[in-house]
Amino acid sequence: MKNLILKCGIGLVFLLMLVGCGGEAEPTFGGGGASRGAEAASLSRESILQALRDNEELLIYEFEQSRTEEVDESNLFGRLKQEITFFATSRIGLLWNSISAENILRDSDGGVIQISLPTPVNYGITPDYSRAEYSDTDSGLLRRSEIQMTAEEETELRREAVNNMETDLRENHIEPASAYIAGEITKILNGLLVDTGNAGRYEIRVLWQ
Repeated sequence: MKNLILKCGIGLVFLLMLVGCGGEAEPTFGGGGASRGAEAASLSRESILQALRDNEELLIYEFEQSRTEEVDESNLFGRLKQEITFFATSRIGLLWNSISAENILRDSDGGVIQISLPTPVNYGITPDYSRAEYSDTDSGLLRRSEIQMTAEEETELRREAVNNMETDLRENHIEPASAYIAGEITKILNGLLVDTGNAGRYEIRVLWQ
């Protein structure tokens, strides 16, 4: 009887040891080991996203736009024309409320960090009407004060200029803005790789959805 109790006790201890050693390890990106686990913590999708958010101002493409509109006036001496050029500062950036950690993929084995982002959007156009340039008329004699516009006409002319700038922005500036932002993201994440001791281990890829 004593032998039976002893054998049961030894068997129970052995079983407990197996259970204690057989727990599931925390998953890591692309491999295991202590170094991989530390890397996963320092380069998690959340930490990569936070690094981008911390540098949000660097991920804005800012440039100057101009638009020339023509005004004309008829009087006793005929029809007079004049061109007015308006200037504005325009900004294109990321739509942050549609970006999450799910947009980030890190493949340790393949050595790739991939960011999938929505196409950059227009952050706004800020006109500076004080910089407007007024050309001479066809005759070269008419000055700015000689073409009279009502306040409503001037407001409409400015609105038309900004609308045309918005069209130009969508048609001609999204692509260079995307290239600029992708380059800045690469710089930011390469800096993060250096800070976490992973310099040269990953290729940064930015994909636009």
